[in-house]
Amino acid sequence: MYTISELLGMKSYAPKNLAPVVVKTLEPGVNSAVISAEAAMYEKRVIVFDTEVTRESANCLQTLLLHLHSEGKEKITIHISSPGGDVVEGLAMLAILQWVKEQGVIIETFCRGMAASMASLLLMCGTKGHRSMLEDSTCLIHDLSSGNQGKFKDLQVNMEYTIELRNRLLNIVSKRTGKDIEWIKTNWFNGTDHMLFGDKALEEGVIDKVIRVDYGKC
Repeated sequence: MYTISELLGMKSYAPKNLAPVVVKTLEPGVNSAVISAEAAMYEKRVIVFDTEVTRESANCLQTLLLHLHSEGKEKITIHISSPGGDVVEGLAMLAILQWVKEQGVIIETFCRGMAASMASLLLMCGTKGHRSMLEDSTCLIHDLSSGNQGKFKDLQVNMEYTIELRNRLLNIVSKRTGKDIEWIKTNWFNGTDHMLFGDKALEEGVIDKVIRVDYGKC
């Protein structure tokens, strides 16, 4: 982390990856620092999840949730724009999120791009009444994918495990949307992708509120 004076004193400052930053005053009139906009949002209990669901990203989200919970029971907001990813790591992420909610913390989830696959479950697992998305954002729901390979016995074991994973996902989606499991199998877990804009996601019980903007104003 650099101070403004350090940045100005550098002969060349051209970051390879452009990322929004903010200037934070450490001591009024004395010292300031440049921090990422995401870090500044985190100080206000807002977590930005805008990456694939992997072991690293899921662990990071879990750690951030647990840390914010340790600092108090005020609401935590998660901004989501993710293509989804690893189911096993995603389930661990959802379990910690659920545990934090059970400790009395409201988890507000907000989709501002696409919440796909496991990220769609992250969106719907926010505290009921506090799940929202932009009107033109997209929630993508589909069946579990599997690419198991190996010996026959291993494939048999892996298939049994995959079926159990699928049943767990079905159970979560059912509880979070109010949909019957057989309805979910027929309409969402049927081998195709299902894209829901804000109004459709609200209608299907994925979210509780649509955030609308008027492009004709201003």
